[in-house]
Amino acid sequence: MVVIFVVALVAVGPKKLPEVTRTLGKGLADLKKAFDDVKGQVQTEFNEIKDTSGIKEALSSGVELKQSLQDMTEQVKSDFKKTVNTSTTEPVNDLTKNVMETVEQREKTDKSSQ
Repeated sequence: MVVIFVVALVAVGPKKLPEVTRTLGKGLADLKKAFDDVKGQVQTEFNEIKDTSGIKEALSSGVELKQSLQDMTEQVKSDFKKTVNTSTTEPVNDLTKNVMETVEQREKTDKSSQ
């Protein structure tokens, strides 16, 4: 430390040495502050990444729920068709006929969208 002080004193001079050391000190303080800010941002991002594990689980549950709902929908359609087909071979009235046509159209739409 003494050697560095002597070299600085000779290189800068006794009049400018306090000004140079103050400037150097401020620069190091600013540099430390910038590093602390970056460290804080990295830590925040890291914590957010940890929190996304819950999102992955929720997405997985959502996919399972969607599949379950699709299976239930198919079962209801199938049961409805069986009920209508076993009760009569032809639609009893216009309402039943319209319902059957709507179900068939939706099935075609569902199959084409998959």
